[in-house]
Amino acid sequence: MAQTATTTDCVYCGGHGYVQLLLGGSETCCGCQGTGSETEDDGVSKIFVGDIPK
Repeated sequence: MAQTATTTDCVYCGGHGYVQLLLGGSETCCGCQGTGSETEDDGVSKIFVGDIPK
């Protein structure tokens, strides 16, 4: 079976590549590393360091 990949706007930054901080300024989105899009591969899931139980 061939795997397919689709590209969608990042759910964290809305496709901008950065997030606005509450106290001013912005920083690179941790969800897409500044690209503004996410690639979703079949059968592969993303795990962020903050999601790992201690």
